[in-house]
Amino acid sequence: MEMIGATAIVALLASVLIPSVLRQMDQAARTKEANDLNSISNAIVLQILTTKTIPDITGLPQAIANWTRFPVSRINVNNRGFTRSFLIDTNGWFGTTAGTLPYTQTTVGSAFAPTNARVIVLGVIANRAPISSGTPGTVIFNDVWNTAAGVKPTTLAGWAGKGEDLFIQRLNLGQLFHRLTVVNRDKGALTPPGLMIDANNVVPVNLDGRGTNGYYLDGSVVGLWDTTNGTPMMRVALTRDSSFAFEGGTWLNQVLNGDSNEVMAQDFAALAAQFLASQWYPGAHQGGDQQGALVAMFDFMLVYGLWANQCPHFPWHSASSGTQVPEYELLYDIGGNSQRLSEFTGTSGLLK
Repeated sequence: MEMIGATAIVALLASVLIPSVLRQMDQAARTKEANDLNSISNAIVLQILTTKTIPDITGLPQAIANWTRFPVSRINVNNRGFTRSFLIDTNGWFGTTAGTLPYTQTTVGSAFAPTNARVIVLGVIANRAPISSGTPGTVIFNDVWNTAAGVKPTTLAGWAGKGEDLFIQRLNLGQLFHRLTVVNRDKGALTPPGLMIDANNVVPVNLDGRGTNGYYLDGSVVGLWDTTNGTPMMRVALTRDSSFAFEGGTWLNQVLNGDSNEVMAQDFAALAAQFLASQWYPGAHQGGDQQGALVAMFDFMLVYGLWANQCPHFPWHSASSGTQVPEYELLYDIGGNSQRLSEFTGTSGLLK
């Protein structure tokens, strides 16, 4: 009787304690999986920035293992023995020629803005993964991407697990890229200047007022060369959207480069800083950003100023003879020709 009574008490205590112990074990597993997925996403970013390469789905686990020093088996399968899934969004940049995976950066960079370059890593602590690694399509990918924590995606309603057992780690790799604009305006250069990214080949920057644009990974080393002498003139680590112009035999950093005592320059710098720090309106930028808009505006203002002042290599644009600029004709007439000052200052003169 004593044995039966003791067994009954043990059974009663077990029925009370076991669920609590299991909940604590599940909570520990959830914390572990969330931390592991965060480490995996960090490893993906660091591996990409270090190697300047974005692997495809089959190469992601090995790339992560290279950085974390964990075996690939630890990346593909968690501590509870459930397989993780890697999903790629092919609706955006990964669907273009420039974004085709694996992607290896060259001096040319990406001609397309890497919008929607998104990756999802899924982890579960109960039941099997709701979807296998791959490219699930736009509808499913967006549904999983936009699903809140602890909720089951509507497109994966057939999965037997609970929302709290599913972990979604999101990576937008487009944020790792910066826009680089290089312009060659030096008509007097014997050979075009050169551009080199990291240790890749030097490519010529041809004479083109529009310039060339490319998108490069953060930390890329931009080498700006004088190909006449075959030497680099400037090296800059790319940490934000930037632009450079080759003019007068040298490379210039165009936007907000250096200090100025000019009041207008200070006002412009203050407004530019305020514009750069302003908040985006969701959906309004269409792939652009404040830095790109500021670069485009500054480029226009700079080119217009050079054109208006006939410097350094713009054709004359006189409306009268077509052979001399109005400023030249004004000085010539006043200083040494017919002294016809009234033609410029009179009632109908050019200066009125």
